Amino acid sequence: MADTTSPTFESQLSELEQLVKTLEQPELPLNQALETFQKGVTLIQSCQKTLHEAEHTIEQLTQTHEALNTQNKEG
Repeated sequence: MADTTSPTFESQLSELEQLVKTLEQPELPLNQALETFQKGVTLIQSCQKTLHEAEHTIEQLTQTHEALNTQNKEG
């Protein structure tokens, strides 16, 4: 049975680091460099989305915590 879960942020970041190392190779053919670069852009977009979702979750949790503290002080 195939694993259908999304790759983790950390695994995507690690893959991105490997792509950078590949792109740093001076003998890399242009077409392979372009494909590698495109894959890197896709990974960056995915990582940014994950970070934005995490930021949104943190903001919601912070607002909830602040609201509860305000209610406790008033009550």
